[in-house]
Amino acid sequence: TMLAYAGASFRFDDKRRKKDVQGNLIDRNKRRMLVSFGRGSDGNVSVLRLIWDARLGYQVYRTGAKADPTYHYEYRRATLDERTDDRVRSEGKLAKTARRGRQYAIRLAGSYLERALARGEQLAAPSLTRAQYEELLQEMFEIADQLYAARQEVHGTKEKV
Repeated sequence: TMLAYAGASFRFDDKRRKKDVQGNLIDRNKRRMLVSFGRGSDGNVSVLRLIWDARLGYQVYRTGAKADPTYHYEYRRATLDERTDDRVRSEGKLAKTARRGRQYAIRLAGSYLERALARGEQLAAPSLTRAQYEELLQEMFEIADQLYAARQEVHGTKEKV
């Protein structure tokens, strides 16, 4: 994808503990694996947040039935929604650090491009600057959002608040 152009990657990110409260290993099939974007400690941008472009204080969730064994493989925007963040609901305040989202991922991808160019890596478009790359990514997401909005109008699916 365009975000991974300069060396970042998408990967499975295990959001749950690998052991239960008694210290026993949890079966891999029962752990929640999410797809994340990034590389190293500065990565881990949930793909659900990239697709939905969730607002500060909100989290993205899948609207399908959790009983479905393929539930966690669903990444179509029409099957996503957002709700108030768990911490806001339980404690009435935003988390100290905002959840990483689309704008963070765009800046992160730009920093990966800058590093790749500084190392002299051969890229498909070597004259592309960080600013141009980030602008292209922003436009790509805007087009995706516009296509989704147009589809909503035609098919009458749910609307993002």
